[in-house]
Amino acid sequence: MKVYIEAIGTDEYSFTFYNMYKSFAEAFFGNMYQFIFSFFFFTAYIFKLLKGQGSHFKPFLSFHIIMYCSMICLPALIIQSESVVFALVFYAFVLLVALQIFIIQAINFLNLLVTIIDFKPTVGTKKIRFFLMVIAIILKKSLPEYRLVVEISKDKFYNLFFENLLSVLNLILVFMLIMKKKKINENKLGVIIHSLLSSASLLIFQIVYCTFYMEELKQPHNPDIFVFSAYNFVFFWIVSAYITYSKFLRKYIDRETTENPYVETEMGKIGDTAQPKI
Repeated sequence: MKVYIEAIGTDEYSFTFYNMYKSFAEAFFGNMYQFIFSFFFFTAYIFKLLKGQGSHFKPFLSFHIIMYCSMICLPALIIQSESVVFALVFYAFVLLVALQIFIIQAINFLNLLVTIIDFKPTVGTKKIRFFLMVIAIILKKSLPEYRLVVEISKDKFYNLFFENLLSVLNLILVFMLIMKKKKINENKLGVIIHSLLSSASLLIFQIVYCTFYMEELKQPHNPDIFVFSAYNFVFFWIVSAYITYSKFLRKYIDRETTENPYVETEMGKIGDTAQPKI
């Protein structure tokens, strides 16, 4: 067995945008049953808003935006059309769906770095993260694409490279952050929980997928992982919000705040009954 990284040749992208759109559209249409999970997550999201706890979503604003973008993309990909014009108009949605995992994991990575470095309050970390995120996306699309290849006998199995690399790095950073025993507030706790949940779930999904659908991994362009992302992965931040603001963890945060009055508690200043900011 050999494991290596392989650059994707330009000849493999000889298929047109129309063929790429059709490939994604067929995959999303064939997995519409997963919309049940999307509906469950979104119902949990609405329930929290109705309870006046929209402030709980503030640490996850970036993922909030990505979720809405995904919800716009889904109808465009589920509706299959033979029209090339239709495919051209909605091709941007295909690109967005293809980048979702990378964007989410890159945001988690930057959030963890900022949390570990612990910048002074005067430093505008939001601008730094936004600037680095824009650069990362530009580099992702402009540099050659790479993929992870596992070769067993004469068979090759393909998987994402940068997305999996970021997932592993995120888990390492979470472990480092826990070992440093830094004082935790709601924002930092949200970063840790969402990074851990999203990275672990992505890796577990791929392990399970390899177990049951190994033949599918022989295809250089398999859209199934992007189907998982659009129907499920982009909603995991809602689960993270519920965990972060659970009663048990709130008691822990309150105890940390009492014992360490100088620890930052930006979200602690916002009451549970604050109006949702969407």
